[in-house]
Amino acid sequence: MLKLVRNTLGEKKSLFSTDLIDWKYIEALHKLQQSENLHLTNQLRASHINFTKQKMKVKLAAQLFSLSVADAIEYCNVKLKLKEFENSEATVEFLRIFNNLFDLLNSKSVWQRGFKWAISKENAKTCFVFLHKAELYIHNLKESRNGPSILLSRRKTGFLGFLTCAQSLRSIFNRLVCCKDPVLIYFPTYKLSQDHIELLFSSICFHGGSNDNPTARQFRAAYRKLLINSEIKAAVIFAAEVLKCEETSSH
Repeated sequence: MLKLVRNTLGEKKSLFSTDLIDWKYIEALHKLQQSENLHLTNQLRASHINFTKQKMKVKLAAQLFSLSVADAIEYCNVKLKLKEFENSEATVEFLRIFNNLFDLLNSKSVWQRGFKWAISKENAKTCFVFLHKAELYIHNLKESRNGPSILLSRRKTGFLGFLTCAQSLRSIFNRLVCCKDPVLIYFPTYKLSQDHIELLFSSICFHGGSNDNPTARQFRAAYRKLLINSEIKAAVIFAAEVLKCEETSSH
């Protein structure tokens, strides 16, 4: 979804919320950093600007829609007063909202900070207040100042995806964490991502000599190998735990 949102802004060059969201500010930041040979604590490079040949890399979209890029643009506008970054407030807000949405939907543990912190009863209010704000923000996004809502355009998929995930997250949290008999203490949203399916398929492709289109027979053979390997690893770990318990009890 983040890739689709990045593609929309990168290819259309502008969107509209309360003001103009413009791709030119990201290009201006890259140009400034290149000319000064200095990067303002961000990972913005040429590959993030010219992404057309690497559209499938989520990493590039995540590094582009980051707080560090948003902060750098804001610094150039507010502190340095550079003309190229005038009226960039709406672009900064856009970057921050989608960065936080991405973090919230990819949280892994309670040991992380901000929106990367897995949702629990402790931070649920903060997370869902932000989710509501982000939903309203997406609903108000337009293709242009007087144009239609982005949700009515041909480029709506990524934005609708974020809205669907927000609603699903709220529902799952209420059922598993915030209920009479909670199943989970906290909810690591990364567990719902497609990464696990992609990692499984890449492992299957690797067993076939990096074959991206395995036949049914090749798929079955590779899948069987993966199952056997995982069972062996699980058995070894279980045996090690049993030995530890026996040693502890003997002492």
